[in-house]
Amino acid sequence: MTEEQQQALEARHALQEAIDRRDNGGEYGRSELSITSR
Repeated sequence: MTEEQQQALEARHALQEAIDRRDNGGEYGRSELSITSR
């Protein structure tokens, strides 16, 4: 994996976390959510 791909992946993860946090009102169901939504 190139450094560019790695950075893109990290950016996507950060975005996903932000979305999940917003949807959950800041609660920590994030890890479950990101697993089931894939």
